[in-house]
Amino acid sequence: MKKGLLLMLAAASVMMMTGCSGSSSSGEKKGVPLAQVDQKGSDGIAFVNVDGQCVIDDSRFSSAIGFSEGLCAVFDKGTNKLGFINGKSDLVIPCQFDNDEFRHRIPSMTNIRERNMFHCGYARVCSGDGYILIDRNGNTVLEGYVPIDWDGHVVIACDQNVCEAGLYTMNGKVVVAVGKYSRYRFLQNGMLACYDNESSCYGIIDRNGNVVVNKERGEGFLYDEVSDFVDGYALVHLKETDGPWHVIDTKGNVVRQYPKRIGNTLTFNRIPKFYEGLTIYQGGILNNRYDPLLEFTDEVKVATYFSDGMARVYESLNGGAKMGYVNTQGEMVIPYKYNAGSDFSDGVALVKDDSGWHIIDKNDNIVATLPGSVRNANGTNVPKFHAERLVTYDDERQVIYDTKGNEVVLQGVTGNIENFYYSGSDNSEVDDEL
Repeated sequence: MKKGLLLMLAAASVMMMTGCSGSSSSGEKKGVPLAQVDQKGSDGIAFVNVDGQCVIDDSRFSSAIGFSEGLCAVFDKGTNKLGFINGKSDLVIPCQFDNDEFRHRIPSMTNIRERNMFHCGYARVCSGDGYILIDRNGNTVLEGYVPIDWDGHVVIACDQNVCEAGLYTMNGKVVVAVGKYSRYRFLQNGMLACYDNESSCYGIIDRNGNVVVNKERGEGFLYDEVSDFVDGYALVHLKETDGPWHVIDTKGNVVRQYPKRIGNTLTFNRIPKFYEGLTIYQGGILNNRYDPLLEFTDEVKVATYFSDGMARVYESLNGGAKMGYVNTQGEMVIPYKYNAGSDFSDGVALVKDDSGWHIIDKNDNIVATLPGSVRNANGTNVPKFHAERLVTYDDERQVIYDTKGNEVVLQGVTGNIENFYYSGSDNSEVDDEL
């Protein structure tokens, strides 16, 4: 890629996340959509915008991790030290942190926040002989511990030499001592789930470490499953054979119960996840207070989560089943007619029928028919649009389409690109590989 290209990213792309509730905001349209270029050993790092223009082309760095909350971790070419740039490639946090050589020291726990990625205004980096948590100015706010996950108010962390977690304020004040509970998970709305080994159950605590008592049962540690809080309500399952599901508020009041079984259908086969204020379970659709909005009939056999106001549905569990889409009112707006398809995003979806791959809108109008095959880089899942761009592969060639089906040519780019993501969004993820 040629050097000296203009940096065209506006300063507005550098946006700090505020009011972080402990869940990733990935997908929010904060900042400018960028894609990193895989330059395959060429000099420096590069990012392009959705029009294919190079907005970052910097030879000082050997590699970059990606933008989250407006900052991107980069490695200095000479020292291999890690620092952070903004959307104009200004080095706002100097390259002073070590490469991550101590990952093996993180205890075997789930819900490990990605390293070197900003989340809720903080990032875990490696320094000296361990991990530290830094703020957006590069200042150390927590050291002597291994930060596991955080919400900007409290941090789940382990002692560097003890494989048990505790809960701390962001500057290291103890909220819940190491070893009291064995596992933690952020539930949003300032709440956390924690596992008590003595009772072999999950409970819920607030950021001050106070246990939320189920007002109906008069106990705190009762659950084998706990969902996220959504607008102040969570779904919990009592650890009993065929026991009911409880909808509780942050004070422990039980506002609704669901029997484990309704007829021959399981009410929930797993803890539901909310997208756009709604969730799909095996029996229908719930809103963010867990009020049933719709009970599925036999017409809807299998459904996924909502994305852009639509959810994929399949006519059976069997292989080769036809696919359609249901809207948030439970209406079958696109019938079972496609062999495969993506989630909706940016008002369109990618679908396949016997004649090939098409881009459709929410009224099932074919916007464009793509000329070749479509696949992800790994050759498995059906790709979907990100920031009004579809990054796919036709045979061995990477192809980029806009929502009208026009091919987007990246001028001067010699390598492939990753998906486009909004640079100011929280693009960090929870890593469960440990």
